[in-house]
Amino acid sequence: MITFISKILFRLSGWKAVGSVPEDKKCILIGAPHTSMWDFKHAWLFYRTIGGSAKVLIKAEMFFWPIKGILRWMGALPVERDKGGSMYDKVIRLIAESDKIHLAIAPEGTRSLVKNWKRGFYLIALRAEIPIYITYMDYAKKEVGFKARFVPTGDYKADILKIKSYYEGVVARHPEKFTIE
Repeated sequence: MITFISKILFRLSGWKAVGSVPEDKKCILIGAPHTSMWDFKHAWLFYRTIGGSAKVLIKAEMFFWPIKGILRWMGALPVERDKGGSMYDKVIRLIAESDKIHLAIAPEGTRSLVKNWKRGFYLIALRAEIPIYITYMDYAKKEVGFKARFVPTGDYKADILKIKSYYEGVVARHPEKFTIE
């Protein structure tokens, strides 16, 4: 039922879904560009439209009444950003204990302009030995989809340059807040 309703809402909003749910039982889904609160809605509807269900890391400050219950229903997990490694360890444990988990993370870590993406998504994938699916949201094309399946090599600098290259030409809701430099 959720998939059916999501498809209707997604189509009514004029967006197009590109791709299908990854076959990997466990993976990281990185979503960029992330320059607006609307990105979460489009990404969530996209993944539900194609029949997927993902957990999403969201800053803990967003978990307030009445939004808290809705976010949890949507698969959101609160991230307490000031606690550093403890959240990282919790996520690794969550992945290890799960039979199936698709975990969505915004690599920029914020809706503001950043040149250096957060490393958490990469380190989690590397340590958990799971692939990263590179997803995108292009506001010019009104399209959400997959660019590639990427297996981290351990060479962060080379890998992040490769990952960012997939976003060349992708238009953010607020283009001035997104860069792949």
